[in-house]
Amino acid sequence: MKLKLNKIAALSVVFIQFTANIGTALALPADIEELKAGYIEKIGQDPISFCGENLSAAYDIELAEFLEFLEGNFQNKSSSSSLVNIAITRFSEYKKNLNILFNKLNPSTAISGISGITANTTANELMAYDNCLGLKEFYLDAAKQKMIDHIKTNTAQKKTAIFVEKYQAINSRLRDLNLAIAKMYGFFMTFKEKLPFFIEQCIVSK
Repeated sequence: MKLKLNKIAALSVVFIQFTANIGTALALPADIEELKAGYIEKIGQDPISFCGENLSAAYDIELAEFLEFLEGNFQNKSSSSSLVNIAITRFSEYKKNLNILFNKLNPSTAISGISGITANTTANELMAYDNCLGLKEFYLDAAKQKMIDHIKTNTAQKKTAIFVEKYQAINSRLRDLNLAIAKMYGFFMTFKEKLPFFIEQCIVSK
């Protein structure tokens, strides 16, 4: 089962890299909700030994939707703080959805207060359950890291944009100042050229 989980994790890494590279080009199927409903039904009906396959399929959809949201959210021109708050709220929803899917696993009456573990659960099922718990944490960490990457990139871009705007404003003021100085210099040179004639005509003649 460990080998199976490692294979699922490896495929999930490829999936995350793929969706990260295509960005907004990621097009989710039109019947995404129908697909999700089918996976949810299988999670609740199949033996827990199939939880890795069923959960990873449903988690892939949740992750794809979350990554698509991140791309759109951080292209918004709103302040970074408001975009971060929106992203964190959406991540909380994503986490809740993963927990809901995980809690649909089939074991019935719980023992020792551990949800999902029953008196009839075998050692293999316990291993599968534990592996699927790790799978859920993997998908949570992957989404969280992508969100952090977007936050860092967006904050840096916004700071750069603000710096460029301030630099352009300073340049504009310097151009205006240089123009004013040039005009004053022109007036001064004109006055300087006319000064001898003014002295001769207005002062010496008197």
